[in-house]
Amino acid sequence: MYKPFAILLLLAFIACKPKNKPAASTAKTDTIIPLRDTAILPYTAPDHLRDSLEWRHKLDSFYAIKPIAIYAPAKHGYYYNTLVADVIDTASVTTTPLVFADTTITKLDKKGDNIIYQQHILKNNRFKVEVIATGKNLEDRRQIIINGHKLRYGIELDISLSGTQFADRIDIDPTECSLMTFGTKEYLFLKGYIEMCTGMACGVSYYLLYDPAIKKAMILEQFRCDFNKGYDKKNNTLVFIDMNSFNEHMPEYQCYMTTGKLYRFTHTGKIKPVYDKTGKPISFTAWCRNLDSPVYVIKGNFIRSN
Repeated sequence: MYKPFAILLLLAFIACKPKNKPAASTAKTDTIIPLRDTAILPYTAPDHLRDSLEWRHKLDSFYAIKPIAIYAPAKHGYYYNTLVADVIDTASVTTTPLVFADTTITKLDKKGDNIIYQQHILKNNRFKVEVIATGKNLEDRRQIIINGHKLRYGIELDISLSGTQFADRIDIDPTECSLMTFGTKEYLFLKGYIEMCTGMACGVSYYLLYDPAIKKAMILEQFRCDFNKGYDKKNNTLVFIDMNSFNEHMPEYQCYMTTGKLYRFTHTGKIKPVYDKTGKPISFTAWCRNLDSPVYVIKGNFIRSN
């Protein structure tokens, strides 16, 4: 009599039994437990007052440096002229502009898509200057030839103060050519630039000085700076200032900093540093607040000797 009731209980038990779960994945997982970075320091709120006082102290300490010389800005032209004129004798240099016939010859590849040869020629009755570029898209190192003599880098052309970038893209500005004379020497002066420049590269100038007596030259790389040359009467040589850091803005000191070093272009066509009587290279470090303010020399050992 109890069988129907027992059957009902059995069915209810079966219905309530949980279904079998699918087998767990056997794929391996990364068991590496990430560690906490013990180098992380607790957050510290910025102390703007302290930072401001430290910056003010740094600025006051810089301005408190006693200059060894102060130069008024030049009334006409380059604002560092008065300083440069005290380092070297600029008054004894005579510059005569030269006029050149300006010609450019180009050749294309067989398809006519790319320039593979370019020859820029500057010529007058005394000098012939050639800048030759070759290779696909003129990528090969450029050749500089003056009066038929190729200036090989590091041999006939001293490149110790120019870097290597000029060899790839240099060209000569036909409006910036002149004959420089001082003492018994004369030089062909050429100003170069980076062809098809962009950005800050457009501020780079290359000053090339060629000695026709020995058929050798030097090249100087400068950034937004003139060629500051002078005459050393004692040695009858050209001297010039390499502004290796010119008009560099220093935000922490709210000024423009310039450092320069004196060099000589020797009779053998080499660039050599100029030393003082103690054997130290002649150099200087100067700053100014803006382009029309006085120039303060805070370090230097230049004493012009005539």
